[in-house]
Amino acid sequence: MLTLIQGDVLTAIVRQSHSADFKVFINFLKEEEKTLALKSIKRKNETECKWLQGAAQIISELINEIEVVSDRFNKLQEKAKKGKRT
Repeated sequence: MLTLIQGDVLTAIVRQSHSADFKVFINFLKEEEKTLALKSIKRKNETECKWLQGAAQIISELINEIEVVSDRFNKLQEKAKKGKRT
C-alpha cells in the first residue's frame, strides 16, 4: 500500500493536474495497469503472477490518489471562487 500523498509531492501533483502532458502520463499509467493485469492472468508461474498483480495494484493506487488529490483541489478552488462572487 502507498502512503497518502502529502507535502511537496501533493503540491506538484496539484500544479500539474491541469497539464495536457500530465494527462498523457496518467493515461499511460492506466494503460500500463491494464497491461500488467492481463499479463498476470496469462502467467502460469504463481510468483510472476503475484509480482504482476502487485505492480498493477500499486499503479492503481497511485492513479486513485492522484485523482482524489486533483478532485479535492478542484472542489476547493470552486468553493473559493463562489465565496469571492458573494
